[in-house]
Amino acid sequence: MQLSMNIADYELAAEFFNTCRSNGVQGSNTDFLICAAAANRNYSIFTTDKDFENFQAHIHMGASHFFARHCVRVACTKRSRNEVE
Repeated sequence: MQLSMNIADYELAAEFFNTCRSNGVQGSNTDFLICAAAANRNYSIFTTDKDFENFQAHIHMGASHFFARHCVRVACTKRSRNEVE
């Protein structure tokens, strides 16, 4: 699946960056762009990257959530009722 980014994704990523930074949490631009894309599309983020746990305390992604899994890479998937436990 290919995901096309739009201006709203970049603006929300900047907002997430500023919110986290003002609370002493650092993250990469790419990580915040992943969060923004997921939030704007109601996707979940599956990752083992602990930075996303830090972001979760400061940014609100609506119905999207972070899930720590034994994944090789970050993957965004559409949320469903049949989420993997």
